[in-house]
Amino acid sequence: MNQSNDKSADGSGAEVRSTDQASRRSSGEDNRGQESQPAEGSGRLNLSGYALIALCLLVGVMFYRIVQPFLMALVSAAILAVLFHPFHDWIQSKVGGHRRVAAGIAASIIFFLICLPIAGALAVAGTQLFDISESLMQVVEDPEHSVWAKRIDQWEQHWIVRKGMQAYGRIGDDDKVRLREFAGKGMQGMASGLYEKTAGLIANLIHLGISIFVAMMALYYFFADGDSIMAELHRLSPLGRRDEDKLIDRFGRVCRGVVMGSVVAGLAQAVLAGIGYAVADVPNVFLMAALTMFFSFVPFLGAGSVVTAISIYLAFDGRYAACAGLLIYGFIVVGSVDNIVKAKWIGTEASLHPLVALVSVIGAVQFLGLWGIFLGPMIAAFFYALLQLVRQRFTPIDSGSSAA
Repeated sequence: MNQSNDKSADGSGAEVRSTDQASRRSSGEDNRGQESQPAEGSGRLNLSGYALIALCLLVGVMFYRIVQPFLMALVSAAILAVLFHPFHDWIQSKVGGHRRVAAGIAASIIFFLICLPIAGALAVAGTQLFDISESLMQVVEDPEHSVWAKRIDQWEQHWIVRKGMQAYGRIGDDDKVRLREFAGKGMQGMASGLYEKTAGLIANLIHLGISIFVAMMALYYFFADGDSIMAELHRLSPLGRRDEDKLIDRFGRVCRGVVMGSVVAGLAQAVLAGIGYAVADVPNVFLMAALTMFFSFVPFLGAGSVVTAISIYLAFDGRYAACAGLLIYGFIVVGSVDNIVKAKWIGTEASLHPLVALVSVIGAVQFLGLWGIFLGPMIAAFFYALLQLVRQRFTPIDSGSSAA
């Protein structure tokens, strides 16, 4: 009886063991099958992700093409928002904390007191440049009856010109012919190029007006919704909050340094030089002041180059007292503004080597146009700040102690 029970128990145990082994084999085969075959839908998810990235890139390129005509206006609005953020906060404290009211007041004041006068002065300078280009075209086409004919006759009586004409008289006839042809072609090319560029500038006044409107609207929204915009940028940015704060702080310092050190200094020099030009009775005062501001951004030349050139013009015109007075006024008054403002702002906020400043200005002007005069140094200074941040981010903390 006991033996039969033991046999039955052994048989049932063997059946259980065989059942367990079969179940383990089947489960192992299922697991191997699941491992060998990809999960259903995983390939479609990867393809969907790539398609989403491609779609984002495509729409991003289209969006960039849409906003490209006003990209510089948006950048200018962002720079103005950084510069005048304390001013907006002060107005907001005076109007009971109403953000949109304060934003409208601040943007309106900046527009009417800063942007509109500068745009008006540049428009007058553009019309004066257009008149000069037309007169140069008349000199090339009909020099005997042009408006410059009388002035050229006066200049021919100057002793420097007479010395040059005497040296010219000792040149052979063939060389004279080649020299006349070379000078005529150069004058014609310069006059026609200046005429075309100036005509294009006048034609783009409508685009300039629209760009100013876009910049002012963007400035309003940067003031009114600046906190929410920055919060959204923080949410979308892959950088850490610490790196973002460093970049934002550095961007503000670069904006203040370059804009206050270059643009404000150039504006001050242009205004002071324009007063001197008006007192000296220099023609086309607005154009000369605009040229003074332009050259104040160019390293190694500065506003003094324009003052010197205009003083030489006054000397050729026989106005020696005005020439001497403008030279003294330019180098004492106009030059001191440049030294004081740039030493205060650029030296502390956005220090750049003169070679880097020169290359960044020239390259940015070729790439961005006139906007590159002050955007070039800003981009160079911000790039240097990025390099410093990368160096701090990836340099080991104990590298300095180990090196010591």
